[in-house]
Amino acid sequence: MDLCCLCRRKTHRRLPDKHDESTGRDAASCPLPQELLDECMSYLNYNSTDLKVCALVCRSWSGAAQRLLFNVVVVTAPPHRYSRIEQTLRTSPHLIQYIHTLVLHRNSDVKINVFEKFCTLPFTHVENISISHSCTVTLPSAIALQRLLCSPVLRRVAIECEFDERGAFSAMWNGCSPTIRHLHLRSCDHMPHPAYLIPPRSSAPVVLESLRLEGSTNVDTWLQHDHCPFDFSRLAVLTLEIHASLPSWPRMAAALQSIEALDFSAYCRKVIDLGLFPNLLFLRIHAASVFNITMTLDTLSTITSSSRIRQIVFSIEAPGVDICNRLDSKMAGLPLSYLESVRLEMGESDFQCWSQGFPRLGSRELLLRTDSDWFEVQTRRRNSVVAIV
Repeated sequence: MDLCCLCRRKTHRRLPDKHDESTGRDAASCPLPQELLDECMSYLNYNSTDLKVCALVCRSWSGAAQRLLFNVVVVTAPPHRYSRIEQTLRTSPHLIQYIHTLVLHRNSDVKINVFEKFCTLPFTHVENISISHSCTVTLPSAIALQRLLCSPVLRRVAIECEFDERGAFSAMWNGCSPTIRHLHLRSCDHMPHPAYLIPPRSSAPVVLESLRLEGSTNVDTWLQHDHCPFDFSRLAVLTLEIHASLPSWPRMAAALQSIEALDFSAYCRKVIDLGLFPNLLFLRIHAASVFNITMTLDTLSTITSSSRIRQIVFSIEAPGVDICNRLDSKMAGLPLSYLESVRLEMGESDFQCWSQGFPRLGSRELLLRTDSDWFEVQTRRRNSVVAIV
């Protein structure tokens, strides 16, 4: 039964006659309880066509439909979408409060002034922001993006941009919201960050719970500087791709005690001492070649008998029989008294093939398959823990 039929049945006996002056209500009104209406419409969350139809039924339906329609706003090509959505939000500013997730993609087809104008909208309720900017970010654009990062309830930020103008990267974070808890940074900043270019700390430190650094170059100096707005002392989830030296940064000293989930790539070409993370529970290692496997095995050798690791995930592209055997042998000899599972990050058919190369783990029923959403799973786990506490 579709939503319209359901709601008509629910409200059929309660709708007043259109000539009934005692109620003063129009026959087209819908007195369905708001909670029930929201629940019914939630099943149409991914069907914008149905939601647009619902918005035309009556006034009470319109509000519920608009909340779902604008909950997640994705702006991509063609270029006119930026102008179209920006005009809609300026004409009907009440819609802005419904936007909780904002995903922006900009390429050279989108004029810079159009993009910057969109970023200046007052997104006061946005909690999640993802920005993919394939063009080089200029200083004016960085200042426009800074407006987005000041949302008072912002919790999750993902940035994929390139900067080559002096001070642009730093300016984007000046006064960013102290409510940010999860940061995914995939940037390439070609300019150095002298101290005088680094903005002052925001009014309150940004205490991160998760940090994901992918392909980010030349941001080390900024992240390690005392004026960097991020506080790593409560970091629980960390993903590294090339910054193998990060655990040795002075500003990361406290985080070594709080990190529960660690993900790193063997492309770092440096052994990471897992003994530095006494509260580590979840570990993911990405390795592809024989050389990477050697680094992986050397890193696993740093696990001590006091380790609390429960789960280890290996992301291996076409591992090969030799790699599987070496990993299986290594894992079998590690002092992991709390280990619950070892997972291979690959498709079902690949797992059926390569799982045969792990006879020791298989005999102990520790070997499982998993999808490539480790970071998202860990941040959701972290959010659920915080909610319980």
